[in-house]
Amino acid sequence: MYFAGYPNKLSFRPGETVHVMMNLPDSDRAGTKSEIVRLICADTRSTGAGFQEIPCQWQQSVTPLQRYEKWQTRCNPGSYAYVDSMPVLSGNWSMGLFFQPTLLESSQTQTLIDMIGGEISVVIQSGSLVVLKRGGDDPADFPNDNDESQAGFIKQESGTVSGGELPLTQSHWHWLFLGMQEGILQVHLKLLARHPGEKERNYSQVISVDSNLQATTSGLILAGKCVFYDRARKSIGLVEQCFNGRMELPWISNSKLEVSEAENLSTNPEYLSQDDRISAVWDFSREMSTNRMLDISGNDRHGVFVNHPTRAVRGVHWDCSVQDWQRTPQHYGAVHFHEDDLTDAGWQSCFSWRIPSEVKSGIYAAKLRLNEMVDYVTFFIQPKHNETVRGKEKSVKAVLLIPTATYLAYANNRFELCAAEIQKSTIRPKDACLRDHPELGWSLYDRHADGSGVHYSSSLRPILDLKPHDHPWGFTADTNITAWLDHQGIECDVITDEDLHLKGADLLSPYRVVLTGTHPEYVSTRMMDSLNEYLSSGGRLMYMGGNGFYWRIAFDPANPAVIELRRAEGRGLAWDSQPGEYYHSFNGEYGGLWRNIGRPPNQLVGVGFIALAEEGGTGYQRTEDSGSKRARFIFEGTSEGAEFGFYGSICNGAVSQEIDRWNPFRGSPDHALVVAHSVRHPADFIMTREELVAPFPPGESNKLRADMTFFETPSGGAVFSTGSIGFAGALSHNQYENDICRIATNVIQRFLDPTPFMIPDAD
Repeated sequence: MYFAGYPNKLSFRPGETVHVMMNLPDSDRAGTKSEIVRLICADTRSTGAGFQEIPCQWQQSVTPLQRYEKWQTRCNPGSYAYVDSMPVLSGNWSMGLFFQPTLLESSQTQTLIDMIGGEISVVIQSGSLVVLKRGGDDPADFPNDNDESQAGFIKQESGTVSGGELPLTQSHWHWLFLGMQEGILQVHLKLLARHPGEKERNYSQVISVDSNLQATTSGLILAGKCVFYDRARKSIGLVEQCFNGRMELPWISNSKLEVSEAENLSTNPEYLSQDDRISAVWDFSREMSTNRMLDISGNDRHGVFVNHPTRAVRGVHWDCSVQDWQRTPQHYGAVHFHEDDLTDAGWQSCFSWRIPSEVKSGIYAAKLRLNEMVDYVTFFIQPKHNETVRGKEKSVKAVLLIPTATYLAYANNRFELCAAEIQKSTIRPKDACLRDHPELGWSLYDRHADGSGVHYSSSLRPILDLKPHDHPWGFTADTNITAWLDHQGIECDVITDEDLHLKGADLLSPYRVVLTGTHPEYVSTRMMDSLNEYLSSGGRLMYMGGNGFYWRIAFDPANPAVIELRRAEGRGLAWDSQPGEYYHSFNGEYGGLWRNIGRPPNQLVGVGFIALAEEGGTGYQRTEDSGSKRARFIFEGTSEGAEFGFYGSICNGAVSQEIDRWNPFRGSPDHALVVAHSVRHPADFIMTREELVAPFPPGESNKLRADMTFFETPSGGAVFSTGSIGFAGALSHNQYENDICRIATNVIQRFLDPTPFMIPDAD
């Protein structure tokens, strides 16, 4: 058993309540201890700043562990659609839909249609379409995890095969029709041709169903099988056997239609919606940004999508004539379901903590112990001020923008696991847990079981990267910055990416200085706009990492715990979005790299992503620009000479992992000073795909370098960029007695000084 939890959201204000969801079986709850700690540094290695936590004094405000009738002990991945307001069907009815299977080689049963409490379901077994016939499902008592009776539930059996197998073709669109009349079920399957070189094929069969059984259903599941159903509450207990593939335009009628008539109606949703015999027709091209499955029949039998199946994808009518789903929605009437989608584990709250008003802004965690196991459920507390005033003089205070969108993009990634398995090296406990529990969900760098890219990621599940551990990447690397601020006695609030996305530039306006994390790679449009607006109003920005402001993402407008990514134009290292699917479903914005959209990071922070390395690190060399009067404050008190930073807890160098360079062709300000650049790069540094003009770089390129950059803005503000993820790992070297620490401290102290910066006159 793994021992892990997650909070109900990532960011809180004083006065709000943190709810912690844990996978604790009832028998283990009594032995679990909990406390709230403030995390200063989450890197558990002995190198660098070292792990630091501070127990909070408000432990009495923690609500004890709660007892619940039914306790979730695992994640149940898989996306599906659910309708609870089904029509009362007589003995005669019809149903149709389009579908495109994408994982026919699976040995697992995949369910297309499940009529809860009804007599049939339609599944895929061994690559063929099969109709299963059940004997009806009566309410039955069954035990929960505590061996307590749960009355009023339906426990659905799988049923027995009825009729023959109908052949399916991988990644081809099919049309399915079911027609029931007086106990006889007509099944018709049509394989659609994709181009003139293919032939359409039709398959039919007739199945006898017990005429005494009523077709009345308690609900309808598309792309999954309901195992447990609470009839009184109309709620689903467990859905399994989820379908891998696309589905479009399902409909249901209280009449038995002829196949030709049904096929004609299926080709046009408007005809379906106007036909009085149609009880429900669900148009997936409507309300694209929501989880709502809209019934356009006028009968309001709307449904919901669970676990975010992929929307804004090409449907059966897509013909390459349009690339934006907003222009011709009917070409994007499909939804792509996956057996391993997961955006909400759905666990119940284990305990809660109401945050006192006097709590200091920072990184916190619920620390839980069970026998020898320890878990940290990390969350972030914003400052307690409720309002900001645009144009008000900025306070003498800094704020750290926690890159939670990037945390979600990399959440539960298997990079280290894959490397360890290839190299046959020791597997870390975190990675072993991810290996053994794929149900914890994927990162945006992974592919689904059917090979399609993972487009959505969520914080509503255990994220093993968002806890103290021994890999200096992402969250743990960012706590090198909080440890440095704490050591230097610099007061600094924290806010998260979703906070900035939701509240905009007003959230930044009280602060004189904004610091980024080490890798703020994934950014929404509102975040970019807010940072630009902040700089335009005289703000100062310290970009403390590398490969920042790189990918455009979108937040779910109804649930900011979920983000979406479209890897447009073939620039993804892990997977690429399919042609015609470059626009986000959440907001309709074009996805991909910010530089390809026309807003390269150079315009914001003076530098942009140029190269990456897996293991090697190096340092900086001062440039002629470092002697400028404008940059004199940066190097005040340094002592290492022209070269510095050849140390650090991240790959043994302040220049490591991913690096950025100044490039005026990408929008770097002409007046920016490159005060230092990296030298003597290890062999494993490689340039990014978008920078290569040949398949392989011809040795050491002068383009391959990290540029430490400084420039002023016309409004009296300024920007300082380190050009490297590894910079933060060098701050604590030699007990913070080093030039990297001195430079960072010099910059933040000057940036906190209200004296305006003056942009130089053009020569």
